[in-house]
Amino acid sequence: MEKILRTPIAPEDGLYGMVATADGGFLIGGKSYSHASGDKTEDTQGDADYWIIKLGADGTKQWDRTFGGTGHEELKKILATPDGGYLLGGTSTSPVSGDKTQANRGVMDYFMDYWVVKITKDGQKQWDRTLGGDNFDYLETMATSADGGFLLAGWSDSNRSGEKSQDSRGRHHDYWVVKLTENGRKQWDHSYNAEPPYAVDYTVTIAPTSDNGFLLGGGVHQGPVGRTSYHYCLSRYTSEGNKQWEKIFTTNESADGGEIGLFVPAPDGGFVLGGTSGANASGDKSEDSRGYRDYWVIKVK
Repeated sequence: MEKILRTPIAPEDGLYGMVATADGGFLIGGKSYSHASGDKTEDTQGDADYWIIKLGADGTKQWDRTFGGTGHEELKKILATPDGGYLLGGTSTSPVSGDKTQANRGVMDYFMDYWVVKITKDGQKQWDRTLGGDNFDYLETMATSADGGFLLAGWSDSNRSGEKSQDSRGRHHDYWVVKLTENGRKQWDHSYNAEPPYAVDYTVTIAPTSDNGFLLGGGVHQGPVGRTSYHYCLSRYTSEGNKQWEKIFTTNESADGGEIGLFVPAPDGGFVLGGTSGANASGDKSEDSRGYRDYWVIKVK
């Protein structure tokens, strides 16, 4: 029998989040498979960990920290907190181990949960929280709410279990939003899906509103997964997570319509939505595709 040789995967360090710091510098972070070497001063504790680096205003490294357990962690977002510290948010498969103080919620040890870590301005851990259900729960982004708490947003395949209070509402998965207090206590969670005939897709982004509610943006699909058209979706919710309205921005293409990757507030009170699209001019899209996929930006009131 012929022997199959497999090339081991090289250690990888991926940057996913960064935030400006009060002293004019930056805190950057992502996931790392690396042990102490190069600019990394601490060994990984499992497969991959959160890795953050504090930079000065001139880009000089000041310190770095690694946070994780014996499983796999991916840092997706960093928030500056009102007390001068930071909230690190992403996903984890780890049991209680290393910096992780709560067990994995999934029924299989490779199912991911939301994992948030609160640190001081000097990188010292203050607390961590694991949030999830019996299946995959993948944190994409976070935002600071008007009351000083935190909004966590991503997608979930879990039914009611663990911290998830509602069964899955979609054909595949839901958007899942969790509201935390400033001390990390869960206040509420909600599962969301798009109005028929649409169903949510993976990409999701969130932004607070002045009345303590929030906007949720992402992609939705229409039709069977794999043979479907993709569209932008923007929806607004109250401070308790109840839906107020939903708007779908569509194309008439059978596929590659697009997904919102982010949105930002505009000076006139509206929002600018940004993402990708491979569709030609149709529906809400006014210009043809320049290639396989392009940026697609929409201004809404």
